[in-house]
Amino acid sequence: MLIHNGYEIEDIQLGIDNIMNVANQMPQYQNEQSLAKLLIQHLPEYTKQTLEQSSSND
Repeated sequence: MLIHNGYEIEDIQLGIDNIMNVANQMPQYQNEQSLAKLLIQHLPEYTKQTLEQSSSND
C-alpha cells in the first residue's frame, strides 16, 4: 500500500525502524502478536512522520 502511494522502500524501512525503537521501550509490544498489530496499524503514520522530520532537517 505504501509503495503504491509513492513511498520508497528506504522510507518504509525508516518507518519500521522508528516503530521498533518505540516498541523496544514498551513492554506491551514485546510479544510477536502485539508488535505485528502495531506495525500494521501504524506503519503509514510512522513512515510519514519520518519523511516530515527528514524534510524539516534539510
